[in-house]
Amino acid sequence: MDDKAQPEQVGDQPSKSVARTLITQTMLRDRGWNEKMARELLGKPDEQPPPAYHLQRAPLRLYLLERVEAAERTADFAQMQARRQRHQAASGQIMPELAVPAPSQVMQEVEAFTTHLQRLTLPELIERACEHHSVWAMAQKRPVKPVRVDSPANDLDRVSVHYLLSSQQTPEYQDLHARLVQLPETREARQRLKERVYQAIAQRYPHLALECEQQNGRSLTLQAPSNRKAVSNRSS
Repeated sequence: MDDKAQPEQVGDQPSKSVARTLITQTMLRDRGWNEKMARELLGKPDEQPPPAYHLQRAPLRLYLLERVEAAERTADFAQMQARRQRHQAASGQIMPELAVPAPSQVMQEVEAFTTHLQRLTLPELIERACEHHSVWAMAQKRPVKPVRVDSPANDLDRVSVHYLLSSQQTPEYQDLHARLVQLPETREARQRLKERVYQAIAQRYPHLALECEQQNGRSLTLQAPSNRKAVSNRSS
């Protein structure tokens, strides 16, 4: 990718206490990015180590996953990706009859989707969620309210659900969502996919059920009655 153009980067370097997850250009392409999108939305790579086996080649270009995820939530990313898809369709690079599954097939895959959430203690979940929120906040171009382990319960619930939706906890959801984003007319399927992950979160962490419903925008159907009372013991 061309490094001559250096637009404002989405985000800064994360705290050293937070594990860094870096992805390659190939992984970016698998998520629906191209070089122009990466150059304009991400700016310079976060790391440029030399190739392990071909030292004479140009350095690798690695991007912090948290920055990529933050950029993917912006309107600019959605607009650029839509323009790219229209261009591909117009130029014949996409063959709908071969490359695009029927909506019913997409929805069947979504309904068959399962995710396996790690069972964390409440202090572990809160600490990880706050760290994840801090990294995400640094990637924003506007001030973001900080959330710490002693923040109000509703703030902790909100960032906990965001963390559980991240690629660190639900990589299979992120992978399927990235594929659906590249297909036309999958908005309903993406919403249903996200709803199914909210259901899984509420099932595993009952105290987050109300927050999951609020973020989902409608009630969730759970397999068993859940305790929806906020957990009061939130000390680390």
